Amino acid sequence: MITLRYQIALFYKNMIKRPDEIYVTLNKKMGNLFDSVPTVIPLASEIPGDIPMVQLSSKDDKYKCTISKDRTHFFYFPQEEMAIDDYVIKAKKFIEYILKVAKVNRIGFISQNIIKDENPVNRINQFYFNFDLSKSKEINIRFNILKEFRGISINDVIDVKNAMLENRETREMDDVILIQRDMNTDSQNTKELTREILDDFIDSFKGCLVGKEIERLI
Repeated sequence: MITLRYQIALFYKNMIKRPDEIYVTLNKKMGNLFDSVPTVIPLASEIPGDIPMVQLSSKDDKYKCTISKDRTHFFYFPQEEMAIDDYVIKAKKFIEYILKVAKVNRIGFISQNIIKDENPVNRINQFYFNFDLSKSKEINIRFNILKEFRGISINDVIDVKNAMLENRETREMDDVILIQRDMNTDSQNTKELTREILDDFIDSFKGCLVGKEIERLI
């Protein structure tokens, strides 16, 4: 199994008017992690709040960040196998700063992984259904398991499908099983999430996004 991406999503309780005013200090707090030239897009006030105004990245393309009026995303793209703990440390530092400029009422913690397989459609089908899909070229299974965390409703959204992906070493296209798991607090939650709650959320669910917990989904 190869991890393609980890992602933290923070949703603001109230929109921030100028996302472009916070990225410089954010990057300093992150130790200049985003050392590539930032992209800042001036958007009209009527543009939906989820459209990124600021895009940050590291020169090695391992880390990226987008900042919108109503949310921010912090991505990690592993280029080699690495434990999730290093990303978690950086994510908590990221959260610490965001909470200084915005109140947060929702968080998502996501991982995207691939497993190479000669016949991914057949393997996914046998694991979940065992229908006759001998002539099928595509399969996509998505389900949401409802959970609870500190009195807050949690969505455990699992998406499993077949895909074609370029092999990093051979540059050829491989047949793979693409597994995405998205642990997030319910969108109806209006309770402000403190740093303690957000850190605890990450610590409580990081184990669901790695290793055997992902592999057992297929």
